[in-house]
Amino acid sequence: MDDPEALAVEADRYSRAVHQRELARRKRRDRHYGQVEVLRSVEKVPTAEPQIDPWELPGYEEGCGLPKNISVSVVDKEVETLVRLLGTLDQEWTHRVAGMKRLTTVLASESGKHAFQVHHAEAIKEGLGLQLTDLRSSLVKEACDSIALAVELGTEAFEPFSGFLVSAGLNVIIKTTKVVRDAGDMMIRRIIRAVKPDKSHVDAICRGVSTGAHPVEREFCAKYISKLLSNGAPPEPIGSSLLTGITDSAERVRKESRSAFIKYEQRWPQAAETIFNRMDPTTQRKIRGVGKTNVSRVPIAELRKNAALKKKMTAKSNVPMSSNPQTNDENNPAVINSLIIQ
Repeated sequence: MDDPEALAVEADRYSRAVHQRELARRKRRDRHYGQVEVLRSVEKVPTAEPQIDPWELPGYEEGCGLPKNISVSVVDKEVETLVRLLGTLDQEWTHRVAGMKRLTTVLASESGKHAFQVHHAEAIKEGLGLQLTDLRSSLVKEACDSIALAVELGTEAFEPFSGFLVSAGLNVIIKTTKVVRDAGDMMIRRIIRAVKPDKSHVDAICRGVSTGAHPVEREFCAKYISKLLSNGAPPEPIGSSLLTGITDSAERVRKESRSAFIKYEQRWPQAAETIFNRMDPTTQRKIRGVGKTNVSRVPIAELRKNAALKKKMTAKSNVPMSSNPQTNDENNPAVINSLIIQ
């Protein structure tokens, strides 16, 4: 007969083996059903179609999808899309150009012009200014044209931010590429014509004359002051900036500032007199020579002709001539000087 202890050990080993096989079976079952559930869950998920951004659709820049009557809610949605598109330089540059053209399309509509408000311009101005920093000349040129057109069409909305846009345009002007510089110059000129001359762009231009780091920036700002004065700009801060520009280290800046001061004197004579008295004598003489005929450059033959004509007129009027022959000589410098004085 077998040993009872050996039988007990054998039974215990058998029960353990059965328990291990049961655990393994359960694991295989759970793994199988787990995979089935995962497959079922994947099958239940609908296949998502690829998302297409609005600016990738054909006809986006021409206003595709815009209603005939554009409301404020429509402009809200459009501006939100444009902020997302123009808020970075990582987007495709052709899409960004299309976005800026779509903005002008919205503003070209009468309903869109009335629906476009100041907070819309405030939301989009950063993105528009960012496009002027792109390294592509063609994109910057398109951006300058779109910004100028947007300001012309939506003047009331963009007026509070004219200084920001002009400052961004001045950064374009100091670039060495002539195409880019001309585009920035034209953009600022169009903004000056469109916006009233008492807005923030006047301060930006005057700061450019006084504290501009680049001489090209100071020169162009001095030219813009002449445009501002033609539009009826106030005497300050233009007068103080001209006083700084007239004594600038660059000759071109001084020349443009003197020319602008002549217009400033015609527009605001009392304020100009105060500024003129603060200048040194050399600067005053240069200013008085701007826009006037330089007597020393008049041909001597013309002076002699005038002297002979005066002599004949005097003879016809039966006015006795002087007994001194020197005073009757048309080549006498005293006669020429008398004509100059007259």
